[in-house]
Amino acid sequence: MFTKGFKAERNECMGPWWLLCRSWYDGSCYLFKVKSFNVVSLIVDLAARYFPGRDVSLDSASDANFELARRWLRGCLSSHPLCGTISPSPLPTRLIDIGNGISPQNPRLFIPAVGASGRYTALSYCWGTTQNNILTKANLKDKTEKIPLFDLPKTIHDAVEITQKLGLQYLWVDALCIIQDSVTDWQTESANMGNIYHNAFFTIQASGAKDTQGGCFIPRTPQEPPPAKLRFDLEDRSIGSVFVRSRPLVDTKTDPLHRRGWTLQESLLSPRILSYGANEMWWECKTTHYSEAGSLLQDQGSFPGLPKPIRTKTKNHLLPLDLHIADPAMERKFAWSYIVRDYASRQLTFPKDKLPALSGLARYISHTRPGDAYLAGLWKSELPSNLLWSVIKGIRPSVYRAPSWSWAAFDGEITVFSHGYTSTDNYCEVLNASTILSGSDLFGQVSAGMITLRGPLKEGWRILDEQSLNGDPNVQYLYKHNRHLERSDNTFRLKLGLCELDIFDSAQKLGEPVATWCLQITNLEGLALQRAPSGVFHRIGIFGLDDKKTGWFEESDVRILDIV
Repeated sequence: MFTKGFKAERNECMGPWWLLCRSWYDGSCYLFKVKSFNVVSLIVDLAARYFPGRDVSLDSASDANFELARRWLRGCLSSHPLCGTISPSPLPTRLIDIGNGISPQNPRLFIPAVGASGRYTALSYCWGTTQNNILTKANLKDKTEKIPLFDLPKTIHDAVEITQKLGLQYLWVDALCIIQDSVTDWQTESANMGNIYHNAFFTIQASGAKDTQGGCFIPRTPQEPPPAKLRFDLEDRSIGSVFVRSRPLVDTKTDPLHRRGWTLQESLLSPRILSYGANEMWWECKTTHYSEAGSLLQDQGSFPGLPKPIRTKTKNHLLPLDLHIADPAMERKFAWSYIVRDYASRQLTFPKDKLPALSGLARYISHTRPGDAYLAGLWKSELPSNLLWSVIKGIRPSVYRAPSWSWAAFDGEITVFSHGYTSTDNYCEVLNASTILSGSDLFGQVSAGMITLRGPLKEGWRILDEQSLNGDPNVQYLYKHNRHLERSDNTFRLKLGLCELDIFDSAQKLGEPVATWCLQITNLEGLALQRAPSGVFHRIGIFGLDDKKTGWFEESDVRILDIV
């Protein structure tokens, strides 16, 4: 039953997402914002040409959804100016051959000839806590003969079906295409991960599954209350119908996949993505994006080194920066800042993967930075200002994986590099910067790193007080001297600003001054350091001076120091 009728009149001046609607009852006019009211239609309905969103109550593995995915892919190949038809790409070291029939059959591991090219899909998914069906040295030969379909976990089984129904023969899945008990093979293939996803015909994202048993085809929870059906009068006097949801669908960008570390580079480097979320199916490519329910993504910008724009559910720029007039150097800085901020808060099963899980993306970004050096998550050309990242909420893993001056030494949410955009002052000079790699990947794990800087260095004192304890103990007042602070006027005279620690030292006593070396980088900000008995320094945080206290550094020595 129709709840109410509307006559649609497209209002071009308001843009494609606005319709002027006239009531059937009294002729009253309503300005109808489609994306706010979550209006969808059935694919077979006459109103479908006005409303791209579809009813998501259908099974995600339905024939209608497979046809929708085929239509998205065909449209991308035939009419998208930035996409077009893709020529065969270099094939990975190993692939899963699923056959060229129309229904799933037992796949097998396929090893292409060196230099072979073709088309394949790649799977981006969450492993979860266990992954039983993996490639090992012992079962390599058996899997080249047969991988029983019924042995595959649901996510990989669903990916086989999607690949087959969209007309491709080969699928790449890390668990079955990388020898998991070979350190050498893992290092080689993980370093090539960026190429694998970048060269894929399209990437299948199992976005809504938290592990391999979740699958791509997730049963959808009925919407409560169900969408209301409205009569829709078209311009040619024909009658269709639409459905209005009382509330928007859950944001698919909060699906489990988008909280995992490895999947960021898989998403940003894939030229085409077919994503299966908990509530709807998505398509992304260089030219545009679609969703089954008509949801929208916001372009954050098209950045050098990335095959398609960065898109998110909401506009989320780090700075009010007009990218259309920004110079290339500023665009490169902004892109990497955005990537690092997103990546740093994501989760990894193995903490040691912090740099390897970003190495493919860093490798592609490096093509836009000729002559630059990648240093454990930072770029040498943007030092020293990019040392001014800060930890919002995080921990330092017990096992070493990056030098103290790299954000990669921490797990958790951070802010990155904003000072490098807002300040042109540069009080510090980089004399040398290097890392020692743990393997052959120039963008992977490191075992050590050191930067040598020359700049104004002074010793200050930070104090944990009651105000810090009641708020954030990581943020403490910075003082000129370690005198006992009793009188308020003395406190005001000696206070310099704030010191923001990366990690709070639980052994620090209330009211006790702690020596803190301060290296000036901009007129107001710099690194908070601790000196080891050997003479080298470790980063412990950043500091910020009050506007009237910048003169503190005027009589400081210019020192050369090593930070590890």
